[in-house]
Amino acid sequence: MKPNEQHGELSRLSRERIVDAAFRAWGRTHFSNTSLNLVARELSVTKPAVYRYFKGKEELLEALRLDYADRLDCELVAPLEEGEPDFLQDVPGAASLERAAAAYVEAVYTFFERNPFHYAFFVRYLLGHPFERRPEFRDTVRRHDELLLRHLSSPLVMRYTSSTAAFWTTEHYRRDASTGRPVIGTAFEPAESMQDRTGRERTIQTITQRLVQGFLPQDHHPVDLELVERIAWLTPEEMPLPDRVFSAIEDVVQEQGYAAATVERIAERVGITKSSLYHYFRNRDEMLMQVVLRDQQHFASLARIRLQQIEHPEQQLYAFFLMIASYAVQHPVFMIVENWIRENDVSVELPREHVEQMQAIFEFLTDMVMTGRLAADPGEAFSVIGFIRFLIMQELSLLKKPIGRDDCVSLVRTLFTLFSRGLVGTEVLEGAEV
Repeated sequence: MKPNEQHGELSRLSRERIVDAAFRAWGRTHFSNTSLNLVARELSVTKPAVYRYFKGKEELLEALRLDYADRLDCELVAPLEEGEPDFLQDVPGAASLERAAAAYVEAVYTFFERNPFHYAFFVRYLLGHPFERRPEFRDTVRRHDELLLRHLSSPLVMRYTSSTAAFWTTEHYRRDASTGRPVIGTAFEPAESMQDRTGRERTIQTITQRLVQGFLPQDHHPVDLELVERIAWLTPEEMPLPDRVFSAIEDVVQEQGYAAATVERIAERVGITKSSLYHYFRNRDEMLMQVVLRDQQHFASLARIRLQQIEHPEQQLYAFFLMIASYAVQHPVFMIVENWIRENDVSVELPREHVEQMQAIFEFLTDMVMTGRLAADPGEAFSVIGFIRFLIMQELSLLKKPIGRDDCVSLVRTLFTLFSRGLVGTEVLEGAEV
């Protein structure tokens, strides 16, 4: 490159521009590919030009974390604090709660609308890692939590509120095929139609209703919690049988996380050479995908047996909550696998007979949507499944020690109550017991 061209290239750059480009370039891959080449290509500069501002990928990732923390403070928490008199008006009961929820959902929606790749970064690098351990987030998150906890009864209810707003906002992101840019949309309307104000308001209203009123109608079939718990709780004896290779992969993933689960580490754990491991799998991705497939198939076989013993769809729904939680408690790698699927937007290519089995297992959920017994749009059944997984995995990932059956059941009961009845139907106001 000629000196004047190099000078022009550098004059166009700044740390801020590189950070913005990294969010876009890496965000399109759900942060599964964090190559500096992608960032350089996004900026139309050379890789050495990026190195003039950042020593390497880790330093750039740290800059992304700082940028996330700064935007979270300036664009979400500070505006909520400034608008708190309107955000939580002095109106008793449900009316106040609904107004507050609508304001909060709109604030979260606006934040991710302005920063469409920040949610992928959150799920990849921040979910499951308590924010209080990260000094750059500590003050902002404390103020966010205090703002909600002044009016809600517990940290769990606070997390449910923020998770519902964030999950369903980002479930509406779709990619415009012509530009590749993330846009706000739904699975049932062209993404372009959601860019107008009417579509925006409709989406915010839908998310608010789900948060405040819950997903089940008030007159839904009563759920016999104890009956379902006796049937649906999965035991250690039902977990997948040990396999030399799969157990090694799962152990490494559980100890190191999927990102650090290298072929070398897995081969060392198995006790064979790296080249010998390739007799089992073609590459690292296939190894991890086989772990996913194995766990999905095993969980599905257990779920099918349990759900056949339960009559009403509402009770089957509670059983699904319990099965996900008890499987993750007994088989912790399942939690990492589930997070890995969501973080990377993975679609596991299952055998046809297994796909048909999965469809049959969750037919009750599809029927609930189609008959109006579940507050979701046609086609959103599997988004609801993803939401339930997300709620449970988030709570379990925050635990500092193993959880016993009774405590886990209590946690699941609370989550199911919030999911079913929403904030209005659950005693969630400050001073109430949940």
